Amino acid sequence: MTDSKAPRLSTAGRFPRPARALAGTLATMGTLHFLAPKPFDAIVPRGSPAARAPGRTSAAWPS
Repeated sequence: MTDSKAPRLSTAGRFPRPARALAGTLATMGTLHFLAPKPFDAIVPRGSPAARAPGRTSAAWPS
């Protein structure tokens, strides 16, 4: 006998809405960080060691 009031478990391949929203937000911010790094570079404090390294430090951007 099944309880009709029991919470429904996600099926294979489906994730809860908050997980999908977080994944979409992270993917969007990662893409923006890659395509338009200046706003992200501007929020790094000047005294931070990371302030000396550009935000585009990756294999895609030659130094």
